[in-house]
This record gives sequence, C-alpha cells and structure tokens, in this order.
Amino acid sequence: MVIIVWLSLALMGIAFIWLIVHAVKESRNVKDQVIRLGKSIEILRKRSEAIVKQKDRLLKTADQIAGNFEQKKKEVMFLKAESLALVDTLRDSKEQFVKAYERLMRMSGSDIRR
Repeated sequence: MVIIVWLSLALMGIAFIWLIVHAVKESRNVKDQVIRLGKSIEILRKRSEAIVKQKDRLLKTADQIAGNFEQKKKEVMFLKAESLALVDTLRDSKEQFVKAYERLMRMSGSDIRR
C-alpha cells in the first residue's frame, strides 16, 4: 500500500513538473505572438498615418484643381463674351463701312453693284 501512495505522489510530481514545463513553453509562445502582434499593430499604425497624410495631400490637390478649373472657366467665359462683343463690333463696323462707301459712291455719282 505504501508503494501505491509513493507511486501516486511521484505521478503527481511528474504531472506537476510537466504542467509547469508546458506552461512555460506556452507563455514563451504567447510572448512571441504578443511581440509579433505589437509589431503588426505598429506597422498598421504607420500605414494608417501614411494613408491619412496621402488623403490630406490628395484633398488639397483636388481643391487646387477645382480652384484652377473655376479660374480657367471664368477666363474662358470672359474670352467668349469678349469674342462675341468683337464679332458684333466687326459686324457693326462692316455695316457702317458699307453704308459710308455706298454714300460716297452715290455722292460721286457711281453705281455700285455687288
């Protein structure tokens, strides 16, 4: 009977030692995983910061492009209005020139045929 008690105590001691060894191994594995996870989180944080910076830069560029577009649109609309005014002025000048020429020719007694 004493042997069974000693064998049981030995078995419990071996199991306890095995449990401690296994717990130490698992804690090392968990520690390594935590370290890898921390590195991954740091990489993700840096990438997130880079994405935010790039987004801000792209928004700034988009605002500049929109501003340039509006400025160019205003310039084109101004040129269009000036061109139309020039066409009207040239048409009026042509009509005035033709009328003046016709009057001049009538005064000189010539007959104008177009």
